[in-house]
Amino acid sequence: MAEVVQAQVGRKATIQATSRTAEFVCIALAIWTLHGCAHAEDDPPPASSSETAKTATKETQDPTPPPKSAKEAVEQVLKRCHGILMSAEDMANSAIKLRRSADNTVAEQVKLGAEDCIEITLRDKTKKVLTATGHAWHVFPYETPVVCEPIEGKKLARFRRFQQLLRTALLEPLYKFEKAKRQGPNIYALTLPFGETWRLELREVKTPKGKIVLLPFELSGPPGKVVFGKHLHTGVTHLPKKVMLGEFGLRWFALELTGLTFGESVFADPRKARNKEVIVPTRWSPDPPIGDVGFKTVAAKTALVLVDPGNWESRFELAKKNSAELGGQGQMGADEIDFLFDEGGKRYIAMVFTEAPKNIGGKSFVAKKHQRILKLPQQRVAIVYPKHGSLEACEKVAEKLLSAFIAENKLEVTGAMRITPWVFFDKALPSKRELNHLRIGFEIPVQ
Repeated sequence: MAEVVQAQVGRKATIQATSRTAEFVCIALAIWTLHGCAHAEDDPPPASSSETAKTATKETQDPTPPPKSAKEAVEQVLKRCHGILMSAEDMANSAIKLRRSADNTVAEQVKLGAEDCIEITLRDKTKKVLTATGHAWHVFPYETPVVCEPIEGKKLARFRRFQQLLRTALLEPLYKFEKAKRQGPNIYALTLPFGETWRLELREVKTPKGKIVLLPFELSGPPGKVVFGKHLHTGVTHLPKKVMLGEFGLRWFALELTGLTFGESVFADPRKARNKEVIVPTRWSPDPPIGDVGFKTVAAKTALVLVDPGNWESRFELAKKNSAELGGQGQMGADEIDFLFDEGGKRYIAMVFTEAPKNIGGKSFVAKKHQRILKLPQQRVAIVYPKHGSLEACEKVAEKLLSAFIAENKLEVTGAMRITPWVFFDKALPSKRELNHLRIGFEIPVQ
């Protein structure tokens, strides 16, 4: 279960973590794209400008003044899409989650860095990294010793195209272009430094609030073509949600963090960059091996708390209903049950969300009688992942392991145990077999 890292724009959180995969400095976080929030919807099929104009009213049309030139038109599109996140440097240093389908619960974690660096944690937990020197490696971290296979020739060229297409999905060519020429209705030819050319096609999209805006539909250049099938409409940004990445096919795309400054070991030669001490781990801090208890520092978070109905089907329905309520009030990110906990003899479920920033008109969530808001500070926890099983079976094992660990290390418990089930409600309730074979984390705040 991925933790939600929250920070104000401009605030820095420094991380040095075990292995080259987790050492970076988080800055400029203002993203609400976790797993497709309530403001994401299907974009309509491409329509001509004249067709859309017939149905558009003054209330639904984009209030942005008409561009005076092709260059200004492209700049408006970039500003409209990235909004308060608009920054070439921040987008070039970002974290992305990719899925092969909307209901796929196993994602690929991607880190993009400067100088075309990239690191991907694949679905099988192996990693691929492209370094600043242009060398690439496929890393098998669970082998003893760690195996690092070089990626060369056609495979290397393909890996480079993949990272270029990811950057294209983040509109990198729109940050770099020097000239723009209108080639037709909503079609532009872009010229980048050194003569590199790109083609941008826009289409008119009706957002969930009824506004009609021009958003990217196709962006093609030397590495291939990116087709934008869906956008995530947050109210202040229009970010890619479903994209076709050229030869690599369809991906469900979630931009999670921008403005990252990575430590030296992240994109370094993996044969030399290992075994770094964990100082302040947050989102990408490593979990202990299954069955082992360890320490972890978890980020501060805000959660909507509800009484646990006691079974997965009811939890699923409750989560969907309250996720919609949060989205309706402009809050982002709550699309799953992040953890369960006990208090006063009752069990509760918690859905972590990101509050809408006040500097862009965001308002605090107004809780109803059956809801309450829980704010947790950054905490040090003792954490364990028992062998996969049902919630009940795993909880019995975890309680014994954590109790022994706390007693052995003479720790003071400072909060309730939190249960983090890896259950993702992307599309439908997991099967009974899946619910009896869950990966579940158990953590207790300690000092």
